This record gives sequence, C-alpha cells and structure tokens, in this order.
Amino acid sequence: VIAEARESGTVGIYNSNGSANENLIKTIASHIDPSDILWEAPEGKQQVYFIKLYGPNVNLGNIAPNIVVPLECLRMGLRGDTFFDFLPDELKGKK
Repeated sequence: VIAEARESGTVGIYNSNGSANENLIKTIASHIDPSDILWEAPEGKQQVYFIKLYGPNVNLGNIAPNIVVPLECLRMGLRGDTFFDFLPDELKGKK
C-alpha cells in the first residue's frame, strides 16, 4: 500500500503546509499494518516524523536520489533531528 504525498509533500497524508495529517495517518495505520505501507515522505521533516513514529526501518518512498544518504543518516541517528532518539537510555539524560 502506498500512502500518497506527491513530490510537493502537501497532499494526501499531509496538510497543505507539509505537516503530517496525523488523524489520517492514525486511521490508515489502524486498518493496515504500518510495515505494509510505503509512506511517501519527500521532505526532511516528514521523514523525521515517520522515523520517530515507526522507527528507523519504516518504509519511506518518494525520496529524491540526492536525499538517500541524509535519510540514512537520519535512520542511524547521525543527524540532530534523530540523534537523541537512538542514544542508550543511560546517556539520554547526560550533557
């Protein structure tokens, strides 16, 4: 199943401003296993949203070729948006 967003990332599972339509996403996920869905996420903030929601192995689509490496860095916690999500619990509270 493909959850549509188009290249603009402002239709389908997203609002016109590019933010996630959380009610629609929750409704879809209540009927279909999220691991069976290819979530289109052309924008970085959308990729971060799904990685945080479903984990680093979430199925993402509509990814531009020049974004593949930055996306993998997000998945691995090597970027600021997801860095603290991947730290061991004992390190999360330390500065």
